[in-house]
Amino acid sequence: MASKRAIVEALLERESHQRDRARGIIAAAGTSQQPSLPPCQNPVWRERVVNWYFSVISAMNRQHQASASGNRVQIANPFNRISVHVTTALLDNHLLSLPPERSFRYRSDRSAYQLVATTSLLIGMRLTRQDLLDKSIV
Repeated sequence: MASKRAIVEALLERESHQRDRARGIIAAAGTSQQPSLPPCQNPVWRERVVNWYFSVISAMNRQHQASASGNRVQIANPFNRISVHVTTALLDNHLLSLPPERSFRYRSDRSAYQLVATTSLLIGMRLTRQDLLDKSIV
């Protein structure tokens, strides 16, 4: 029980760190301070996307729980908050890996940023589900 509580507390700490970081970046963007994200990131879009990730995962988690309540077989739930962390890491790492001339597109083109954010969400949920299935088999 204590180990589960420690895991939950660690996840909540990372969540609040991500949100505080995004809020600090937006606040620094309005002042003379340097933002802490690299210039290939749009801090306003990133905060919106991270909040959207949490909203989508919460909604899908509720839907999964409602459909699983009638089933006798328990299926691993990939729609947990861990997948948001995986997804955000995928998004950040992808944008940081791009050369500056290509990353400019994701700073200025909203539809391109939405596409890469949505793709990261789908891949992140798939990776989390596979990880949970691997852990449940072992």
